[in-house]
Amino acid sequence: MIDYALNLGKYNKLKSAILGDKLTDLISGYRCGLSQLIYIKSELHNDQIHLIRDWSKTKNISIKRLDFLDCSII
Repeated sequence: MIDYALNLGKYNKLKSAILGDKLTDLISGYRCGLSQLIYIKSELHNDQIHLIRDWSKTKNISIKRLDFLDCSII
């Protein structure tokens, strides 16, 4: 679905980001080749930070962490 949206709008993957509160969100963006992966802390999925940290270490990628969504970054 992410690839479809990127291609439909002709977005540049190197200038695009995905924001997610679960590891599966970030994996989807990673597999699509998005340049920025951003984890947003969520009370619903507070167990995800450890999974995300471990996964990013195995892939040797950097993931930005936000404690809340600040619309100024968009």
